[in-house]
Amino acid sequence: MNETYTDGEHLFVNTRAYDKEWPKRYDVVMVLDVNNLFFRDEFMVKRVIALPGETIEMDNGIIYINGVERDDDKWKGRGVGITAPRFDNAGKPIELYGDSTIAITLKDYEYFILGDNRGVTWYGVYSFDEFVGKVIN
Repeated sequence: MNETYTDGEHLFVNTRAYDKEWPKRYDVVMVLDVNNLFFRDEFMVKRVIALPGETIEMDNGIIYINGVERDDDKWKGRGVGITAPRFDNAGKPIELYGDSTIAITLKDYEYFILGDNRGVTWYGVYSFDEFVGKVIN
């Protein structure tokens, strides 16, 4: 999220923001990332890109939701450059590079999150249970 926030910046996270409503597209959220507990970096701040039940496709940095290009994606066209330690619906690791194409249909309570610094970011499918809260600053 380096283009939105800087390393070491203090963030306010509303841990009750989703008590009465669900996350919306482009919300900035803090998630618990159990895959990085070993590296003592258990929390990540990312942007919600796709919502439960939607099919997200990425092709050369362009995001499609249910087959429609997201024209409101201000980071459009930037390739994603790091393999995420997450998995698709078939249990295969999601690997994305600048010229990659993926298509994933999200299940109930699943969200596709992605950092704003798309060239070097973690991303993937996260369950609502892994959300800590909404970043509010």
